[in-house]
Amino acid sequence: MASPSNLSQKGSLPKWRFWLPLLLQLGIVLLIPARQALTLAVGTTIYLQTAPVDPYDLLRGRYVTLGYVVARRSTLEQLPGWLPDLETLGILYLRLAPPEGDPTQPWQAIGVSREMPKDLQPEEKVLRGWFDGWQLKLGTEEFFIPEAAGDALEEDIRRYPEATRAEVKVDPWGKAALVGLWVGEHRY
Repeated sequence: MASPSNLSQKGSLPKWRFWLPLLLQLGIVLLIPARQALTLAVGTTIYLQTAPVDPYDLLRGRYVTLGYVVARRSTLEQLPGWLPDLETLGILYLRLAPPEGDPTQPWQAIGVSREMPKDLQPEEKVLRGWFDGWQLKLGTEEFFIPEAAGDALEEDIRRYPEATRAEVKVDPWGKAALVGLWVGEHRY
């Protein structure tokens, strides 16, 4: 008859069967914020003019819903590179040029395409987003804020909607990460 110690050794699993799935799960969980961290680390700072959002539903919980002038369909349709086949759902690349003078002013959209532009000027940047038929979703449409700053931010945005702009980092592949929100000269 087998002793209890022999049975536990025979019935036990090899250690790799425990560690491999655990490491795979951990890797998947870490990849999600790693992409954002990479954009923040290597990205270039640009500023985007926000578009008016429903003022009665501006703050929902602890975040502000943002829209961007450069991401509107009406803006995209006016850009070089816009073709009827871009109206379908899918990834679009938005070409941006820096503002004249003050680098904290909003960047201007100068082109749109389905493919990543290859002939960028050194000062130009590209945003990659998902076109949903109405606007280009950049992944920076929600800005989470401390509860204490919510009332002041809401009041500033209502008073000065044209002076509201987002501070965004853009990596070389066009992925964007929201860094801050500016209303006039005040940063949130």
